[in-house]
Amino acid sequence: MVHDDKTARRAEPTPREGDTLVVEVDALDDDGHGTAPLGARHVVVPGAVPGDRVEARVVSVARGRPLVFAHLLRVLVHGPARVLAPCRHDVARGGYCTGCPLSSLGLEAQRADKRARLEATLGLAVPPLVGGEGLGYRWSAKRVAFTTRSGLTLGSFTRGSHRGASMRDCLVDHPRIREAAALIEDRARELGVVAVGSTASVETSAPAASAPPAEGAASPAEPALPPAPSGGLAAVWLKTDGEQVAVALVGDAEEPTLRALAEALPFACVVLAARRPAGNDLRGLAPVVVKGPETLAVQVAGVTVEVPPLGFLQPNPEVLAQAYRDLVAGFGAGETGLDLYAGSGVTTALLRAAGAEVVPCESHPESARSLGVAPSTAEATLAAVSVDRAPTFVVANPPRAGLGAAVVAELVRLAPAELAVMSCGPEGLARDLTGLAAAGYGVVSVQAYDTLPQTPHVEVVVRLRRTDPSR
Repeated sequence: MVHDDKTARRAEPTPREGDTLVVEVDALDDDGHGTAPLGARHVVVPGAVPGDRVEARVVSVARGRPLVFAHLLRVLVHGPARVLAPCRHDVARGGYCTGCPLSSLGLEAQRADKRARLEATLGLAVPPLVGGEGLGYRWSAKRVAFTTRSGLTLGSFTRGSHRGASMRDCLVDHPRIREAAALIEDRARELGVVAVGSTASVETSAPAASAPPAEGAASPAEPALPPAPSGGLAAVWLKTDGEQVAVALVGDAEEPTLRALAEALPFACVVLAARRPAGNDLRGLAPVVVKGPETLAVQVAGVTVEVPPLGFLQPNPEVLAQAYRDLVAGFGAGETGLDLYAGSGVTTALLRAAGAEVVPCESHPESARSLGVAPSTAEATLAAVSVDRAPTFVVANPPRAGLGAAVVAELVRLAPAELAVMSCGPEGLARDLTGLAAAGYGVVSVQAYDTLPQTPHVEVVVRLRRTDPSR
């Protein structure tokens, strides 16, 4: 008799929230979290790595999917590639932060896993990843605000929950970012600033401190409290040029304590942005400069870009500099191009410095303004170009979902001789490459970059050439 997965799941006891499980971790999921088989289900355990035998408590059971989400209690047997996670807030050391899911693997093991996943997803041979330091590399960061018994705390939410996780002294952040976030937190507590907005459902309990993971000293999060009903802080954006810091405080901009906080911060640039009345959007509305210039001058790949506190800045300028140079390599004098999703304008500047005539396209208002163009989507920009004025090349740095069918169709219509795509989403890139291959574009080269160590994130630059001129 044959039983399908659904029948098998009905025959098994269903794990319930609060249950304690002992499981053998055999893989990482796409988000970098350990997974373990449990009958016809899989248990997702942030902080666990392949080869681990772990004890974990069930946090939730997915509806309609054979997934169980669990919180790591202790590592009973260490997998062969496990290392001590460097951060005291990491879930693998008894904290609640799940922002660095690969931190219990060494850097080389992380990169080997990323490379293997890329090759499987893209169906292409991928050279070893280009990478830099594993810690202290982030020049831009975000924090959500939530309330603990010590007062306002800045951090993130534990994966799959609304539990606040402290990120005090986050090790992947640049030292200036770490110092700035700690100072904001301290000043906010002194001034009585409270957390509001998306933090309303922060949980009020923490796992028992009696069962930390066996691999290191625990740093359990403080029990979180419901936020106060008055106005206050929802999120913080931080950027640095390596020395100075720009900060955006997103919250109830008319709240006197929040205004006092903004005026008390000793940073190069401070802006206040009104939070949106609903949803979890952390960008806010209508930023108002409280102190300093409207932008921070940042050097990336030898290009000075003026970055607004709520504008776009790739977090790892050292590794991204090489990726940007590879993206634009070979395009120069006598060529015309489009720079789609131009962001802060680094690639536009590099192309112009090489002699190419290039038009940037960017949809975010702050970044588009710094580029001197009106905000526009890639689809709209391409659709406005006639075939007789088609560019000779196009470079693109799309979001995780990729170019998408509409943009691919417009590229096929314009038929530039060469394309260069920088992608942070391998699945979306694979779909884009399939569509472009069907239109006669062949892959010339591929290179991957470890831009966010300790996470599964990877950037890939693919160069393509139109191999069938008749298309």
